[in-house]
Amino acid sequence: LCNSFVRTLNVLQPKKVLDIDVTLSESAKGELTFTLFDGDKVIGEKKTDFSGRVINAKWAVTDVELWDTENPKLYTLVTELVRNGEIIDREENRFGFREIEFTPDNGFFLNGRHVKLHGCCEHHDLGSLGAAVNRTAIKRKLELLRTMGINAIRTSHNMPAVELMELADEMGFLIMSEGFDMWEMPKTEYDYARFLPEWAGKDIASWVRRDRNHPSIIGWSIGNEIYDTAASERGQEITSILMGHVRQHDPRHNGYVT
Repeated sequence: LCNSFVRTLNVLQPKKVLDIDVTLSESAKGELTFTLFDGDKVIGEKKTDFSGRVINAKWAVTDVELWDTENPKLYTLVTELVRNGEIIDREENRFGFREIEFTPDNGFFLNGRHVKLHGCCEHHDLGSLGAAVNRTAIKRKLELLRTMGINAIRTSHNMPAVELMELADEMGFLIMSEGFDMWEMPKTEYDYARFLPEWAGKDIASWVRRDRNHPSIIGWSIGNEIYDTAASERGQEITSILMGHVRQHDPRHNGYVT
């Protein structure tokens, strides 16, 4: 019934701000209860009455740690939709208090600290283990990458597994999440190009809304080695359309879309 978008503001100040957008499936009236957990411990609670379909709540909190590549501290926000004293829906979002910034002259900053991105591209498969998701194997791969000095990953070339995103949050990796390997011009006979005109908007909505609360996310990639971009002006049109879809569902992201 509800989907929450959690953004952290003023993270370098003593009072950090949780900026929460809750979108309901339909317009309604009731009460929203927000509970902030550090592990199993409740560290804060906020309630607000609402009327409508999209509700914004801002919540100042103190005494919380920042999420960082060196200390990936995570919290859980539980959102409950209450009507006439009854909990109608409940949603959990694990997130981190963090701030990112890309600058043209000085590069990337995480919580005001300059961080050099030592990145690699990671396909969804697990080598000889195959393409099926295996959380333990993904964690082992990330541990090996960490020993190589890797702190950032570009997922290649499709929406990443939930398990990879969860582990990136827990282990302190930065993620450039990639969505597509082709647009309207196919690379093989039966690839996604057959579906892009009808499904791109729906798939981007599902992808971005699922992952936009992850503190590891620093940007979105709408394509890899795309034939369309150099073929005609249509490639630029598709670029604008896809970027628009991403920004529609993550309008306040201060990373980048490429």
